[in-house]
Amino acid sequence: MEVGNRTENITDGITFHFYPHSVIISTVYIIIIFVGILGNALVIVGVFVTPKLRTPTNVLLVNLAIADLLTCLALPFQTIGVLSPPNEFPLPLFVCSIIGGVIYVTFTCSAVNLLLIAIIRYYVITRSLRSSHGLNTRKIQAVFAVLAWILAVVYVMVPIHVFHLTEFSYYPGYRQCFTSPTDTIDIYHNYLAVLLGIHLLIIMCCYTRIVFFVKQHQKRFRVVFGSSCDAQGKRYRDEIRRLSKREVRVTKNLFTVVLAFVVCALPTVVSFLLPGVLVAGLYTTAILYCNNCINPILYAFKHPVFKKAFMRFIKRLLPAPTKSEKSTCATTGVLAHSVQTACASALNASYLGTMDVTITGSLEVLDLL
Repeated sequence: MEVGNRTENITDGITFHFYPHSVIISTVYIIIIFVGILGNALVIVGVFVTPKLRTPTNVLLVNLAIADLLTCLALPFQTIGVLSPPNEFPLPLFVCSIIGGVIYVTFTCSAVNLLLIAIIRYYVITRSLRSSHGLNTRKIQAVFAVLAWILAVVYVMVPIHVFHLTEFSYYPGYRQCFTSPTDTIDIYHNYLAVLLGIHLLIIMCCYTRIVFFVKQHQKRFRVVFGSSCDAQGKRYRDEIRRLSKREVRVTKNLFTVVLAFVVCALPTVVSFLLPGVLVAGLYTTAILYCNNCINPILYAFKHPVFKKAFMRFIKRLLPAPTKSEKSTCATTGVLAHSVQTACASALNASYLGTMDVTITGSLEVLDLL
């Protein structure tokens, strides 16, 4: 309702001013849109054009990036709704229904993706550490990627179109495209919260089993190969150790992605389990959307190949230096080289006739240059 120049919302009998919340939420959405679209696009393109990134594991990571990218592409419509007057979504309602459906499906697809990644990681670590056969192939993981979307659509759409618990439409409480405030909307949200909780429980069980297996594997490794001295035994030992370290490192990085998803999704799951519309739901939803731009940042910090690919693409996006800038850089490079050469010559001369302390000081100066 309108009070003077202020717009107010009523949730569960509590009146609150929507305007300051809308400014904060829309600002967060704009940041997520920019970072999420750029980051997830870099992940997708990076995997396709970088041979080292075309691994079976990255098939599901690309699928996860596609889901995050679709969510970020839908966020501008949510931003428009947040900044619009109450009950006046500026676009046709069928557009809002599509946006709501896309967001629910992509979020659920992300959860299913993480579940499949955890299951495959458990299989790779415990069953086929030295083989690329079984589940750890690109074709099998491509099938899993399609399966993730099928399961997400079934999870989200069956309760709506079969049991008619609610529908995707404009949600006045949040001024965004979610589900209609029907009498059974809480049942639908509780169902999604329980479903997500089951997926996360299975994910945690998989990674817990991986930890126990790795510890037992290390103990057996020390017993069997600890005293092996022949050349063949050493080669076999080094190969197993290298493969084990690589797979465990990949698993740790993927578990970081899972933790980020849990941290971002948990507040929304709690709000789903609470009845009615709460003011805090605006912010828990924004926190949930933050997960759609976090994963590329994690890849950039924890995966050296992704980091190199990102830097290469960013350099291509930046404007090329002008002729004057190139000449300035060349002159600076020549001067720096001359200074280093002079310092090196002085250092060599001092080496013949000075004490070790002087040598150390010259090296420090050279390092600073």
